[in-house]
Amino acid sequence: MARQIRASGWDRAVVVNEEHVVLGLLRGEALNGDPERTVEEVMDPGPSTFRPDVSPEELAAYMQQGGIDSVLITAADGKLVGILEHTAAE
Repeated sequence: MARQIRASGWDRAVVVNEEHVVLGLLRGEALNGDPERTVEEVMDPGPSTFRPDVSPEELAAYMQQGGIDSVLITAADGKLVGILEHTAAE
């Protein structure tokens, strides 16, 4: 799976359930670790998310202050709406 993620140009993957509710993130060592371990075992659970009504300025400030390069955007029910990358927030 790590090879497929990197081939897509990403260094992380958002883990969602069958309803597209965000469960966690796969990144860093989780992608390079033991291929026998399950996603549930290696993901970072419960990542921070933001709603679509948060202003671009607020998101940009949060990302800049935290040195964060991307944030997850979810609906009120936790379903993934998208990912905002820092370059898009500038």
